[in-house]
Amino acid sequence: LFRTCLMGNAEVAGVLAPYADYLIASEEVIWLGNASSVLSFLNDIGPDDNAIDFGKKYIESYNQFMSIVDPYEEKINCHAIIDLDKIDEVFNEIDNFFDDVTLSKSFSKISRQRSLIYQFGSSAGVQDIDTIYDFLNNISDYSSYDVDNVLDAIEEAVVYNYSNDEDFYGLSLYFPYGGSISSIKYLLNVYDSFEFGKKYNSFIDSFYNMKKNGSSKSLTMSAIGSVDTEIRGNEFKLQLTEEQVSDFATARYMVFRKVENDYFMPVFSSYNAILNSDGVLY
Repeated sequence: LFRTCLMGNAEVAGVLAPYADYLIASEEVIWLGNASSVLSFLNDIGPDDNAIDFGKKYIESYNQFMSIVDPYEEKINCHAIIDLDKIDEVFNEIDNFFDDVTLSKSFSKISRQRSLIYQFGSSAGVQDIDTIYDFLNNISDYSSYDVDNVLDAIEEAVVYNYSNDEDFYGLSLYFPYGGSISSIKYLLNVYDSFEFGKKYNSFIDSFYNMKKNGSSKSLTMSAIGSVDTEIRGNEFKLQLTEEQVSDFATARYMVFRKVENDYFMPVFSSYNAILNSDGVLY
């Protein structure tokens, strides 16, 4: 049982599997509370309770605590109980899925999907802990391996799941994308030490190297040619071609102010650019 942040993670489960039967943890940042709120559920544990009963009573106690500190459910609250006997099968299926992905053909598309999914820990500045279930669903077209095999394995491993958001399924997964270079290098080195997920490890290592070495296409104003643009007030819109839409992953925009001698000074930048279903970037 972890009353700490971001421990409902497939890699954590994989490391603990030889030493425990179940993992009880949250994929998200949690509120610690005081000692009485943390341990109060122990008063409800009976002599006939098993590990799953124990976990459910802890989660119920935490939910009661959150109903006081966050009555309007503005924070994500999720916990799960993971059967660690099933976690090897989860990684076997993850390996099967990613071993069948041709990264040279799908890098940009996977990058785009990765940029769109929810990131656990983002409120605390943590990067690259993904909603595994949704991510695999969203990139299922890029592997001929049946994604349902992976999703079924996840559902088998997650014996109990509570979430105030219907899109969370009890396990997160590391995928290098937005973290700092130093943190990604460190975590990829950690991944090399795992006895599980070897093919997935190879995939994320290759993905990061492609991203780091600029294998993604860069779309700049000099490259868009006659593509339609529109500036109205504070809005800027850019109509992409079908080819550009298919290659699109993320976008960053910068605002410049013209100063003396025809120089331009950057005053604002953001990655908060959205591509809609019509291929318009705004």
